Amino acid sequence: MTVFDVTQLTLQAQGDEELLKTLSPAIKGNNQINITNWLRDVPIFNGKTLDLDDYEKSLTLAINAKSDHALIGTNYYLRWYDAHGKEIRKVTVPSEVYGVNIAANGKLAIAALGDGTIRWYSLLPGEELNELVTLFPYNNSKDWIVWTKEGFFGNSDGGGYRLAGYHLNKGENKRPEWIEFSQVYQTYYAPELILPKLLRQEDKIHNRLNTIENADDRFNKMPCLLSI
Repeated sequence: MTVFDVTQLTLQAQGDEELLKTLSPAIKGNNQINITNWLRDVPIFNGKTLDLDDYEKSLTLAINAKSDHALIGTNYYLRWYDAHGKEIRKVTVPSEVYGVNIAANGKLAIAALGDGTIRWYSLLPGEELNELVTLFPYNNSKDWIVWTKEGFFGNSDGGGYRLAGYHLNKGENKRPEWIEFSQVYQTYYAPELILPKLLRQEDKIHNRLNTIENADDRFNKMPCLLSI
């Protein structure tokens, strides 16, 4: 089993046994929440059929440790529900969601998408399902790149930074610009910020952002979209 250790930023083709012991599979059902018909169909949540979009199908689910919320991944969205099947919030995803899990403390969700990425989302009360960090492990079980929503990144040795870049929208009827990570390596290479982002130590992120002189001018005051 290949394992990415976010605390050490290492991709292990054979996961360390002690590390594997800390992992738990997603909870799919219990006495409090019973979700049926969820695989490639419209889920039934404690006897209630959920309201999905046209042509939207559920692909995966996870229930939190307190059994008071459930996360459902579909071909369009991640959807977050309370224990009564009421949707609290949702977020559009760039590809089908084939796997989800929820951290034991209930603060983070992790999703495996059909585009090959693994993405962490915030489950903090009062927040949207904000995407925090994205990992793209290459299929050779060796190369990888990981980045925060602000664009700070870390990568494997030997050229992992070549696996992704910035896709910069220039506006309507204008050709988008592709910026390789190598072009902004000194500015945005910050592997030490990946774990703080997941731990919501936002002051460390903001402090680093404040050191980037004229970053908005560098990117023509347009938001950066990281693309693979």
